[in-house]
Amino acid sequence: MTRLCLPLPLLLMALLMAGGTARAQDAGGYAASFLRRELMAREIAMAGVFTPFAAGGSALFSNSSALARLERPIAAVTYSYLPSGQELYAAGYGHGIGRFAGVSVGMTGYGVGNVRSYSADEKPLGTIGSRDLAFSLGGGLAIGPGNVGATIRYLRSGPTGIDGGYSGYTLDLSGSLDIDERFFFSLAMNNVAGEMKGPREIAPWNTRIGGAYLYSLDERNDTMRIDPSGTPMTRHLAPRAYILGVVEARTAAYSDAPRWSFAGEWVPLIQLSLGVRAGFSTQGDVSAGFFYNLPVDFTRDLRFDVATRRDFEYGELSYHATLTAGF
Repeated sequence: MTRLCLPLPLLLMALLMAGGTARAQDAGGYAASFLRRELMAREIAMAGVFTPFAAGGSALFSNSSALARLERPIAAVTYSYLPSGQELYAAGYGHGIGRFAGVSVGMTGYGVGNVRSYSADEKPLGTIGSRDLAFSLGGGLAIGPGNVGATIRYLRSGPTGIDGGYSGYTLDLSGSLDIDERFFFSLAMNNVAGEMKGPREIAPWNTRIGGAYLYSLDERNDTMRIDPSGTPMTRHLAPRAYILGVVEARTAAYSDAPRWSFAGEWVPLIQLSLGVRAGFSTQGDVSAGFFYNLPVDFTRDLRFDVATRRDFEYGELSYHATLTAGF
């Protein structure tokens, strides 16, 4: 009986997203295009793939449905150094509400400077830059073994060196499923709706659907519990040593063909608190990274993630670091 109801949350999300995609495809340029880039070092090291298993800081920005399964409050800060003097950074906080819901707040920033500008007759006018900000509020709700979520963002751009700018908002919808705590599925539609005011009218939408298989190297169980739908469940604690394989397909407003990404994560030993990751995409991205749980006393879980990626868009390496704390 449980298996028959598994697809329901994702089916509802798919119907909502189908309508949202049509709304997002209005004519116009792309505002806040930095929102199409992944933020967390974990996702970047895995070729941009999101997985609901141990989502951590990624739940704050990539798929808010995973907030419903937060086992403890989390805070995360991340920084990306991109080619051509660009930088991308973010900070967020997520908190569970009971056992079956969660909320988050976050801030994302993008900056680029020292861009040379010229007049119509190609005379140099000096340098300009751009500073973009996005403030987000997200929430997730668990429904049986599935989750649904939504995130709304307020966007603000402030070009430096010239007058002007724009503001607006965007909406993300997401869903995820956990089958037997071994198979994980995720679905997200980002920037499905919104309004921008300024020289560029819309934020670029993208749809992500992914799956993962978890092979546990240790088993830990918890007592049986009842969720709001009345479905009895035996809760298995997340393994501390495992092998994770993931795949994700992405289609977007700025891409002519779907992008497929394949990646893996391996945590070999319980005692080591160290894991490695790697992935590649059909667009040409190749990435790798690792994480380490820092041995500190003031928080239950302090994780440091790093990643590097040969970025298809830039043709160069980018570097990324994330610090996540669980309380």
